[in-house]
Amino acid sequence: MRTGADPDAALAYLRRYQEIYASVTGMRHEHPEQEITDKFEDLLKDKDFMTKVYAKEGLNEEEFKRKYLLPFIKEGDYVGYLASQLILHNKLKDHASASVPAGVLPTNDFNAAAIRTDTGLRVVVLNTGIVAYMSQVINSFLATFTTPLSQPLWSPQDAHLNIVQWSVAIATGNASLGIGKAPSFKDPQLMQASGNLGDTARIFILGHEYGHFILGHLDDAHVKVKQLIPGLHSLPVAYFVKQPEQEYAADEKGVELCLEWCKATHGGQYQVVFLAVVLTYHLLRLIEIFTPAKPPDELTHPGASLRRKRFEDRYASMFDAQIKYEIGALDKFMDGVYGNVEAVKGLLQEGDGKGE
Repeated sequence: MRTGADPDAALAYLRRYQEIYASVTGMRHEHPEQEITDKFEDLLKDKDFMTKVYAKEGLNEEEFKRKYLLPFIKEGDYVGYLASQLILHNKLKDHASASVPAGVLPTNDFNAAAIRTDTGLRVVVLNTGIVAYMSQVINSFLATFTTPLSQPLWSPQDAHLNIVQWSVAIATGNASLGIGKAPSFKDPQLMQASGNLGDTARIFILGHEYGHFILGHLDDAHVKVKQLIPGLHSLPVAYFVKQPEQEYAADEKGVELCLEWCKATHGGQYQVVFLAVVLTYHLLRLIEIFTPAKPPDELTHPGASLRRKRFEDRYASMFDAQIKYEIGALDKFMDGVYGNVEAVKGLLQEGDGKGE
């Protein structure tokens, strides 16, 4: 049997770990539907406004919920859906990677990986932390925008602070530090931008992981077993260990797969891919700042700045004027976040001093 050729068994494995992890930590890998419905209750009750949104987006009510609300309700299902679209639009249905399912692991880690199950099956996973963090950064950025229909919801300072809080939450594993503050968009333009950028960034990350499969990087002789909860040996996961050049190659394959998906799903338009990739490198750079340095022999991923340079060397000639402007705006916004690095480190040190 082909390795990873039983997606149902691999997903069952993943769900088993999700439930065990949740029972031990209290963290769920998805939010109760009622909780999310309550969060968007005021928006959904505004029937006149929502009718205009549906018309502008070309969506009915169910399609709108699937696109904009499902990612919050059942992230694991949504990641699986995006992975299936990535495979479909890149015509990979006959490739071995097509039988590798995707889902989420309920941890705060900012990570995505190809993992091996205890029976030799393979699964692509995004950790819950990467999904939540990504959404917070995207929406914090967009909350500072002025559009024809709305004024900014947040000042740049408020947006920077929110990202700082979430950076601390992810770095410390204390999700409560960042929960409870998120901009709520009513402007269809911002809702669409948030959905498009979030989907595209997820697709790029999934494309990177599937790229490892396609490029033959996953050698069973090179795995590292990680405990999801330190000290709890009943929850080990085997991660494939790659080399830096393989990571560069997987980045390029991820961009290639993401471009084909975007062309097929966005009417031939693909420029948002470049903004999403730059966004991902910014997130990786932030996490690097807050993560203790590893010895050189333990490093597998090149630094985010090096990965971005490789990406721009390959693709910058394809950037149109609009995406150059948007990348510039994102870079300027993130410079404001980086300006808070010392304050963030201070918060981390203060937390350590209190034994939290």
